[in-house]
Amino acid sequence: MRHGRYDYTDLEEMKRTGKFGDPGLNAQGKKEIGALAKSLKTLGITAIHSSSAQRARDTAETIGRELSIEPVFYPGLKDTGLPEGERLVELITRELRGEAIWYEEWIVGGYPGFESPERFQQRVQRTVEEIARNQKGTLLIVGHEEVIWAIMSWINNISFKEAAKTKVGYGEIREFTRKQLTS
Repeated sequence: MRHGRYDYTDLEEMKRTGKFGDPGLNAQGKKEIGALAKSLKTLGITAIHSSSAQRARDTAETIGRELSIEPVFYPGLKDTGLPEGERLVELITRELRGEAIWYEEWIVGGYPGFESPERFQQRVQRTVEEIARNQKGTLLIVGHEEVIWAIMSWINNISFKEAAKTKVGYGEIREFTRKQLTS
């Protein structure tokens, strides 16, 4: 599933530091994930595995409290991150104005000195395969939109660029079988 809603780091802070930060869920995200957590009780989830990014941690911990499950956090499920400095401010400013979406540029060519889409997908696949092989029961994996794209790409044998055409909403759950995740 994708983490809940969050707010970008304050743009002025981003301009000052040149970094995106690690924002947690905003008030709306907390409310939505809290309601979603109650509905997940019927699924028989036995383990929660999550990205170590704060917005995913908040999501996993909220659900974990409701289901009495302690989440496990994995750096291998973190999102791609963003370039830093002036390029970051430019990308986020353009996205907030509705002019461009940073990950579209990343998918096409990556960013110099940054994890490529191919390496990102390999990292996610290794992490998810390890979780699926080593954990029994019904798993909930909390990550980011691009993590779900990476999974969709490899299990459906389509390009990452093609998978990225699928919008994955905040708090949206996508179901995959253990066989899909380990073959």
